[in-house]
Amino acid sequence: MTGIVASHATLDDFETSGVFVGPRAGRAVVRTGDVIDGDPVSNVVFCEEGLNDAGQLTYVATLDDPEAPDGVRVVVVRATPNQA
Repeated sequence: MTGIVASHATLDDFETSGVFVGPRAGRAVVRTGDVIDGDPVSNVVFCEEGLNDAGQLTYVATLDDPEAPDGVRVVVVRATPNQA
């Protein structure tokens, strides 16, 4: 698959960041404040190796989890954004 652009960006509020696909930080794949597996996302890390030729992307998300030993969990997520 060609023509997919994915990037990590911090929004104008300087608090929300995430992974976005499309031109000009188009649609959010994930951003801080979203919920994954029942816990809110507090941080997102995405790098250039995180997008493959099939249009799938991976990112690392830190989740606020009060039941985890340090109050957070770190997960690796694979997503296939719909380009429609």
